[in-house]
Amino acid sequence: LGLNPVRRAIWDLYAFVDAPRGDVPALREAGTMPWWTHPDLELTAFRPLSSLLLALDHHVLGLGALGKHLHSVVWWIALVLTQAALVRRRMPVAVAVVAVVLFALDPAHASPIAWIANRTALVSALFGTLALLAQARWREGGGRRWGLGAVALWALALAGGEYGFCMVAYG
Repeated sequence: LGLNPVRRAIWDLYAFVDAPRGDVPALREAGTMPWWTHPDLELTAFRPLSSLLLALDHHVLGLGALGKHLHSVVWWIALVLTQAALVRRRMPVAVAVVAVVLFALDPAHASPIAWIANRTALVSALFGTLALLAQARWREGGGRRWGLGAVALWALALAGGEYGFCMVAYG
């Protein structure tokens, strides 16, 4: 790509198969890629916001994992609170409380909290939920700024990772 080393490192954070590194023959040999896989195959997820957050983690927190896990917990807490705001707009209080508790305790959240590289799911979900809130406000006659805010938040959800597409489906 002709990127400087820092930008290349951010780009490579989510490089799953990289032909220049020699990944394809090794993956074929291991049996994780079929024999007919093209030798120049490259699979890289486009997650610029999540990549920048991981680079920031490394710069600020160093190599230790504890701070990075706590950073993921902060994203999860923000997601739960945002989800609470969303369901409260659409449900009676008692139903909303049950929905938020079930959402918060969902075991699916363990993976993005425990696996630092999967924080991308929390980032995309948070910005997607915020976008849903802004879009709802815009549809209720909130004005142009809410509509523009929703578009910006959708862009951030997609910049967090491909999980943003899941949230766009709700919009």
